[in-house]
Amino acid sequence: MPADAPNARDHAVLSRYAGSWLVTQDAKTFDQASIPSGDTDVVKLEGRVTRLFYLAPAGKSVLEVQRNYEQALERAGASKLDACADNCGRRNFKPLRDLPANPQLAKVSLEGWTPITLLQQWQETGSERYWYGTLNASGTTLHVAVLSAKPGTIALANKYVATVVEIVEPKAMDSGKVTVDAAALAKGLQAEGKVALYGLFFDTGKATIKPESKPQLDEMARVLQANAGANVFIVGHTDNQGTLDANLALSKARAQAVIDDLTRSYKIDGKRLFASGVANYAPLASNANENGRARNRRVEMVLQ
Repeated sequence: MPADAPNARDHAVLSRYAGSWLVTQDAKTFDQASIPSGDTDVVKLEGRVTRLFYLAPAGKSVLEVQRNYEQALERAGASKLDACADNCGRRNFKPLRDLPANPQLAKVSLEGWTPITLLQQWQETGSERYWYGTLNASGTTLHVAVLSAKPGTIALANKYVATVVEIVEPKAMDSGKVTVDAAALAKGLQAEGKVALYGLFFDTGKATIKPESKPQLDEMARVLQANAGANVFIVGHTDNQGTLDANLALSKARAQAVIDDLTRSYKIDGKRLFASGVANYAPLASNANENGRARNRRVEMVLQ
């Protein structure tokens, strides 16, 4: 077998079938994944997504390769949510197959086989075996999907079993990476009368503004200095974690902390600013998951 794809490696929780070639890997710290679960159902997840494409050693069967993965997962305490063999109904495996082509493949020859792209090579319909379930690892519930099949080319049929492993670690997006600049602030205030800000940071349950909030404070000060006649409400919002009374007090205290910094560090007239806190009375998304809660935790500038 050729060398593994550059910088590609097995996932920490699941090794490859012994002797397999790691053809290509697609790993993203935050992405969306759609995992087949049942004949027509799909589980949609967001978080860290890792997909790996392997070719097993020559002469191995789909059953042998897939069964090894399944047994390893079961020994690790995984819970099976879906599985099928040979006839997998109307399950749509395209997202699992939709891996980026590896440029090295054009240079590789396996007994006369010179592929152009990964997707042109597999899978042979009706040969697939599939397993999907969850695995608890280091306090996190991972979603794991394993799909093995015969490659769909005559040259490779019955020689190299192809396997895709997809592992999803659901988590909230690493938010707060975008600061709204003064031009965008001014445009938003003019168009909608308010702007939601995610570049202001506080520790959980506290109202002390953190140093990494400075870039957003700089932009808020710029728009206030450029529009001396504008008066604004600074409105704090929370998610629904904790009690309503506590969140009302916290959201207002955070809004006041922003005003205090703007008046102290940027010399903005405090008479132009008014603090208010509305806790979780005005959510932008559902509080049922962390992604929604992250959207709801914000500070807004609102024109008076």
